[in-house]
Amino acid sequence: MATQSLQLAKFLKKLDILSLPLAKSFLNLSAVYLNKE
Repeated sequence: MATQSLQLAKFLKKLDILSLPLAKSFLNLSAVYLNKE
């Protein structure tokens, strides 16, 4: 059980690192879309 939560913590950390560029690219995409309108 302890190893499971450790893996989950690692996974969430990876997700947190990935979520910043993802959010930035999403904002860029929505800005481009709004400019086209």
